[in-house]
Amino acid sequence: VERDGLGGSAVLTDCVPSKTLIATAELMTEVRGSAELGVRLSGDGSGDGGAGPVVDLGAVNSRVKELAASQSADIARQLSNAGVRVIAGLGRLDGPERVVVGDETLAADAILIATGAHPRILPTAVPDGERILTWEQVYELPELPERLVVVGSGVTGAEFASAYNALGVD
Repeated sequence: VERDGLGGSAVLTDCVPSKTLIATAELMTEVRGSAELGVRLSGDGSGDGGAGPVVDLGAVNSRVKELAASQSADIARQLSNAGVRVIAGLGRLDGPERVVVGDETLAADAILIATGAHPRILPTAVPDGERILTWEQVYELPELPERLVVVGSGVTGAEFASAYNALGVD
């Protein structure tokens, strides 16, 4: 029983997407440093009047979401090939050996509950999707912000801060 998509947060909004963003940031860091190696790119800020490489965040985020969706679909194919039935929905326990999903009751000898991760919403900083974003909403940004503050989120937060900094965000 899965509500949001197979692979959960790790595949859809956390690990896989953040690693893709990091790969883009690492490439930008290398491109910016290429002039030191004698590589001149048109507009790379190496004295030829160009402004340097730029990131199309909308394109990056589209790629991030496509890769996450593709990996989720791959998980679905693997489960299907293994004979696993996946039910889209939200399950609830109905005793120690039953799960209810909508109108259907499923019997089970064992039940694994994987709650996944979700952003903590503070009443004093409710995300609006524009100025205050959760790590689930950050992949909807159409362009790089001038400045970005990352609050919490552990390792993924550190990855976001580092990646956006490497992309030129203060």
